Amino acid sequence: MTSEDLLRRYAAGERDFRGIELQGANLEGANLQGANLQQAVLCLSNLSQSNLTDADLSYANLVGADLMHVCADRARFTGAKILGADLRGSSLVQADFTDALLSGSLLAKVNLQEANLRGVVLSHVVLHRANLQDSDLTDANLAGADLRWANLSGAEIRRVDLIGTGRAPTILPDGAVCPFNLRVRDLMKARESTLFALGKFADRYRQLDAKEWGAHSGTTGLGQCAVIRQQISHLCERLGGHDLQLQSARQMIKLTKANGQLVAIVDVAHEPPKALIRYGSEYWYPISLLLVNQQFVPLGRSQKYPSFSEHEYHPLPAGFTLHFAQATELQRFWQEHEPVAANPLTMMVLSERTWHPIVALHNSDEDMIHVTIMDHCLTLRPTEFVTWMSLPIQVQGKVAIDYLWTEYSYL
Repeated sequence: MTSEDLLRRYAAGERDFRGIELQGANLEGANLQGANLQQAVLCLSNLSQSNLTDADLSYANLVGADLMHVCADRARFTGAKILGADLRGSSLVQADFTDALLSGSLLAKVNLQEANLRGVVLSHVVLHRANLQDSDLTDANLAGADLRWANLSGAEIRRVDLIGTGRAPTILPDGAVCPFNLRVRDLMKARESTLFALGKFADRYRQLDAKEWGAHSGTTGLGQCAVIRQQISHLCERLGGHDLQLQSARQMIKLTKANGQLVAIVDVAHEPPKALIRYGSEYWYPISLLLVNQQFVPLGRSQKYPSFSEHEYHPLPAGFTLHFAQATELQRFWQEHEPVAANPLTMMVLSERTWHPIVALHNSDEDMIHVTIMDHCLTLRPTEFVTWMSLPIQVQGKVAIDYLWTEYSYL
């Protein structure tokens, strides 16, 4: 059966597809609501943005599948293999994952409210800002999981395994790190203490982001707005202030031309703070660099406002520098710090809102720039703008890539 056959038969009213084999299939945006996909082989398939509401995927093979922004409320994943899958931004309200295997999967910003996660293996998963409110995590394995900013209000956490492994420790919602590599006699004591720590978040969801903003009020929120306002004012003077008008409120800045055309807008009241800059404007690149200096990451064209580029505030990992320039500048930077085996470069390039470690960089005969990022290659025009970050040369190679992915991969 092909993916086209599946969708055609579903549209004709068929719902029983137990045991089908569609490895690597493209089912992006498919409507499979209420389908019976028990024991289906869908490993490495693209199911992003699909509708799996009330579907039955018990014991299905979803290893390495793309499940980003899937709607799978009340779906059944009992005993399913979902290892190394990407579920970022998906809605899984009241879904049943009893005894499922999700090790190594990405679950950032996933909605698992009231989900059944009894006995599920969530080791080494990324649960940044995941909503686990009122979920049942009894007997779940969270060893090495990253739970930063997760909402565990009302969650059941009896007999949860939080003891990390040599690969990575477990990180609690407030950033506290659980111990790992413990001696047997210390294991029970550690389990009790970490469960107690996690219980604080199960009893009452603390607004960690709000605390984070308050702790950095000098560089974010109103303080950051004031800094950006001042820098934009200086920029207007240098670039010809007679043609630009600056309008600012407490937490918003607007930059317009004399004819009323909007050039840029910065909204620090938004979470996270966002900015839009009009493409084609002579002010586009100078304003972009100004925002990059304030750790606003360039994300490319806005989906909602395609005439504008979108920037989003994300604090960088300690020691890193954010760059935004044409691909030729990336190539020059790479060549100036030519990596060798004894001194590997630690550089990350942004592609599709995810940071990827740069493995190699070279030119082709067509004068294109090829950037190798682990499992595939980005092909860039020399004049194409690209975002990357790097460590200072004196500390190159001292930061593990696994840590960087956990720290700053998911925008």
